[in-house]
Amino acid sequence: MLNVNDKLGGVPVCRLKGFRSWFDCNAMIDLGFSGRKFTWNNKRVFERLDRAICNLEWRRLFAEATVRHLPRTMSDHNPIKICLTSCFSASPALRPFRFEAMWLHHEKFNDFISEAWGPGDGTAVEKTFALIERLKHWNINVFGQLRQRKSWLLARIAGIQRALCKGPNRFLSNLETSLIDDFNNVLQQEAVFWQQKSRITWLQDGDRNTKFFHTTTIIRRKRNKIERLKNANGIWIEEANSLKILAVDHFSNLFSTTSLGDYVIDPPNLFPPVDVVDLHGLVQPINMTEVKTSLFNIGGLKAPGADGFPACFYQSQWNQCVDDIFQMVVNAFKECRIPKKLNYTLIT
Repeated sequence: MLNVNDKLGGVPVCRLKGFRSWFDCNAMIDLGFSGRKFTWNNKRVFERLDRAICNLEWRRLFAEATVRHLPRTMSDHNPIKICLTSCFSASPALRPFRFEAMWLHHEKFNDFISEAWGPGDGTAVEKTFALIERLKHWNINVFGQLRQRKSWLLARIAGIQRALCKGPNRFLSNLETSLIDDFNNVLQQEAVFWQQKSRITWLQDGDRNTKFFHTTTIIRRKRNKIERLKNANGIWIEEANSLKILAVDHFSNLFSTTSLGDYVIDPPNLFPPVDVVDLHGLVQPINMTEVKTSLFNIGGLKAPGADGFPACFYQSQWNQCVDDIFQMVVNAFKECRIPKKLNYTLIT
C-alpha cells in the first residue's frame, strides 16, 4: 500500500515505507481506478493491495489509459482491468478557443495585436471575441506548428555543423548561431505551452522541464475526465451520447422553475455588518491604478474567461488595451453601483 487510506479496519498500517520509497525513487505514477476502492478483504479488513502503476514514459505513450476494479468472484482479490484507449473521442471542431501563452513569445505577435486591436468601436470583450478568428488564422500561417519548426531547425543545424567539419566558414558559423537562437526560442515556447496546459502554479517561471509539464497535463486531464455516470435508477452509463443526455437532463431538471407555493424562504444572517464608512468607500470613483493592480495580481496562466483569453494576454498588452479595459470596468461599476438613496441602516 502507498497511503494509510488504503486500509480500513484491523491494526494501523505500518508497512508503507519500503514500497513508498521504491515508488518515489523510480518516479512511478499510480494510474488511479474506477469502481470500488479496496481490492482485497477478509470480511473484517479491507485493503487496496492491487494497483496499476507505470513510469513517466509509459504514461505519455498511453495518455488515455484507464484502470477499472472489477467484481471478485472466485478469489478474495478484485481483478483489475487496464484499457489503453478511451471510449470518448473529442472532436477538434467542438473545442472552445483558448489563447496560447506561447504566442506572446513570437517576435511578430505584438505587431499583429497592434494592427488587429486598433482604436475601433466596441468594448474590450467585443474586441477580444472579434480577435479569435484572426488569431486562429495567424497561428496557422505565421506562428506554425512547434513540432515541425523544431524538426526543421534541428535538420538545418545538423547540416551546417556537418559542413563546418570540412573547414571554417564565417557565414555558416553566423547562420548556426542564429538558428540555435531560434531553436532555443522554440523550446521556450514549447515549455510555456505545456506549463499553461498543466495548470502548475507553484513552479516559478523560467523552468523548461517540458516532460514534467506534459506528464502533469496528462494526469490532470485523466483526473478531470468523466468516463461514466450513474443514472437515477443506479445504473452506470458509459456510452458517450447517453452520458451527454444524462448530464443535460440532470441540469435541466436542476435549474428548471418549480412552484414553491406558499413556502417562504427565510435566509439566515450570512453577512457581517458593514460600517457606513466602508459603504461610502464602495461608491467612490475607481481609478486606473487600482484597475491595473487588480489585473496584474491575477495569475497569468489561470483559467481563462468565456472569451478564452487568460490574464497574461491583457497583462502583456496593457499599453494597447488599457483604455478599453478601464472603460469596461467603469461601465460594470456603474451598473452595480449602490444607489444614493440606499438605506444604510438596513444593510448594517
